[in-house]
Amino acid sequence: MVLHMGNTDPNNKSRKQIRGQASVRRAIKWQNMQHAINQCYECMRAIKESDS
Repeated sequence: MVLHMGNTDPNNKSRKQIRGQASVRRAIKWQNMQHAINQCYECMRAIKESDS
């Protein structure tokens, strides 16, 4: 999502900065999701091993 604030000049640094911040937020969200998935697998593996 790109927010357009004030000057709509495509060379405006503030627009590029906002677009960059959005991509950083997506990367952080993806990393957090991957971490949660890995924790889930570890938990399921521990439960499976304890049942054996």
